[in-house]
Amino acid sequence: MKKAATILFLLLFSAAPLLAEELKSSVETVAEEETLKFEDNYLLEKYGFKDNWFFSFHLGSFVNWGSNLKDFDLNRFRPSVGVSLGKWFFPQVGMRTQFLYGGNRGETTLGHRPYHFHTLELACDGLVNFSNIVSRYREDRKFNFLLLLGIGGDQTFGFSKRDWNVNESHFDRGACTLLTFRAGLMCFYEISQKWDLSFELVNNWLDDSYDGIITNNRWDGHVNANIGLIRRFRNHDEGYKFKYIGLEPAMFEDANNEINRLRMEADRLKNLPPEEINGGRQTNTLVSFVDTVAVIDEMQEVNVFTAVQAMRQYENKVNLFITTLSQMSDDMFLKRADTIKDVLVNQYGLPANQIIIEKDPAEVEKRDKVEGSVIIYMNESKSK
Repeated sequence: MKKAATILFLLLFSAAPLLAEELKSSVETVAEEETLKFEDNYLLEKYGFKDNWFFSFHLGSFVNWGSNLKDFDLNRFRPSVGVSLGKWFFPQVGMRTQFLYGGNRGETTLGHRPYHFHTLELACDGLVNFSNIVSRYREDRKFNFLLLLGIGGDQTFGFSKRDWNVNESHFDRGACTLLTFRAGLMCFYEISQKWDLSFELVNNWLDDSYDGIITNNRWDGHVNANIGLIRRFRNHDEGYKFKYIGLEPAMFEDANNEINRLRMEADRLKNLPPEEINGGRQTNTLVSFVDTVAVIDEMQEVNVFTAVQAMRQYENKVNLFITTLSQMSDDMFLKRADTIKDVLVNQYGLPANQIIIEKDPAEVEKRDKVEGSVIIYMNESKSK
């Protein structure tokens, strides 16, 4: 057992250089972040509930601590085995459920005689990937360093009966079920597309009665030191981990074309000179709506403001008409007209009694405009 424990410690200790190198690499990556152009232009693929799951198998040791255990003793390293099932929600955050079986060794209060017992542990851990927080997630990163925080339950049983303790008088409590709080560190190294090699060290805090002996300690507990293999499951995109997708200009070509068209239309209308009619001046502007939408698009707000400027030039002494150039239902026309009127009155302070809503543009032309007028024409464009 001493040889096995020594080998385990050497394996865990061997992860230290890898950790140091990864932290150094992370700092250098932050310092040179401007050179990572491929990350600046990429977003993560969208993943659902069925993606980024993993399963792992662990071998290692339980190291009991608590009542009557003060000196370091390799005999306290007892074998353990476990399995985990988890999921990554983001490259930085995940969760797993872990089931472990392990042995424990304690010492009695009288005589410090050794005894053994067994533990079954079921826990849920939150996973925080420090490597992907310190520097941006990279698909080709081999080494990852994690923090684990969790909660679970331990079931103890099988306290050893020796000739000096046949009636278990040395134990204050036998088998029991206890709540455990967990925190630890984990690192894993990618050895293939599907597999990782993991090392983890997790401390568990339990009630003072965990080892069967109550000595008024605030806590008893055990440390789990494990080596494991992690198997990633296939995602919907046929990969096994998060991937970036390129933001190609072609993906936004239609949207860019529409934005540019609206900008040109707004500039054209904004620069039109006032039209002279019957000795007065008439200012026209156009506000476009998409399909059945009654909300003013941000690109159309400049056209509404053109009407406001014209009214202010007339010192609000003329009427402002809201009409339409497109075929639309009476209900949709009134919704859109009321939306424009609400902006004119509540946002720009135009007098409501001088804003006239009339669906038929021919009727608008018949109105008296000797002093001048402002007309907002509504237009409906089809979305792609």
